[in-house]
Amino acid sequence: MSIVNSTDIFKDNIFKGKVLLCSGGGSGICRGMTEAVVRHGAKAVIISRKQVFEKLQKAAQEMSQTTGGEVL
Repeated sequence: MSIVNSTDIFKDNIFKGKVLLCSGGGSGICRGMTEAVVRHGAKAVIISRKQVFEKLQKAAQEMSQTTGGEVL
C-alpha cells in the first residue's frame, strides 16, 4: 500500500489566507494535521496547555523548514 500525498488530491492552496490555531500542534496527530494544513497554504499557530516553549518552538521551526510555510 502506498501513501498518497494530500497535496496531490486537494486543490492547491485550499487554505491560503487562513490561520490555523492548533492546541497540541507540537506533537502527535495534531502536529501531523498542522503540517498538512500548512502544506495547503495556511499559516499556523501551535499552542500547548503545558509550559513547553522549547518543544513548541522546535516543532514550529521544523514544520516551517519542511513545508516552507509559516508556523509560530
